[in-house]
Amino acid sequence: MSQVRAAAETTGLLQSEDYLLLRLMVRGLRDFDRVPTSYLAGLASMPSGRVEYHLSRLERAMLIKGSPNGYKLLSMGLDVLALHSYFEKKLLSKVGPAIAMGKESDVFEAMGVDERPLVLKLYRLGRISFRDIRRKRGYASPEDHEWLRANIRAAAREARALGSLSGRGLPVPKLIASEYHTLLMEMEMGIPLYKVKELDDAARVLKTILEALRRCYLEAKLVNGDVSEYNVLITPTHRIVIIDWPQAVSSSHPNALEYLRRDVQNVVRFFARRHGVDYPKERALRLVTGRAE
Repeated sequence: MSQVRAAAETTGLLQSEDYLLLRLMVRGLRDFDRVPTSYLAGLASMPSGRVEYHLSRLERAMLIKGSPNGYKLLSMGLDVLALHSYFEKKLLSKVGPAIAMGKESDVFEAMGVDERPLVLKLYRLGRISFRDIRRKRGYASPEDHEWLRANIRAAAREARALGSLSGRGLPVPKLIASEYHTLLMEMEMGIPLYKVKELDDAARVLKTILEALRRCYLEAKLVNGDVSEYNVLITPTHRIVIIDWPQAVSSSHPNALEYLRRDVQNVVRFFARRHGVDYPKERALRLVTGRAE
């Protein structure tokens, strides 16, 4: 069973005091590598014995890890907290099988309470580093909380970008909600371009992608900064979906045009190599920036 599906099952086993302490541990991420019991007891307004009881429950559930200096929030604990929020807000009814397990995130099929098919994305920045450290040193890195903070920041950045883009009807996942290091989205499923061997009209698909990048740049004032054949999906209805927006920057960013040029070149180069579509890079850039009119 995957960690996130185990986390979904765990949400029904915890008490309100458990969730309170998990939320306070997230608050403590800003200041502590190990959150002291005294800090948690002071904010929870609970007797220290009661706090210790609930901390031991959380540790047995493998959501936190204790040490002489305090408690570390584990990624499983953050998963449980995020899923509990979605369940409580009646945005999510269940988590399904994995769609993709990458270096930076895990993506799962999910279902809303109205039985709408949804997608759940959980950031996992630093996962490869964790494995490396544990294999070489045999203990967890003191920077674990820094990675959890990085995951929360990445999700927040992507949520802001998707909120702006999907509100304009652009071909990106529609943001339903974001909690901590996760995003809950609605989108038409598709296959990454790098897995597609043949396209009926490759030139038309390329033009559609360039038009989408143009609208993102001119209407939403955003540049993805990491567009390639790996994060452009083609759906069964021959639509495109551009995914993965945590690194997006405003069109007013000092390096926005450089990032946009790189995005355009990545896409044009892929279509030339894979599908034999000859589209001059500078012409494509003029189209995307609105200078071709």
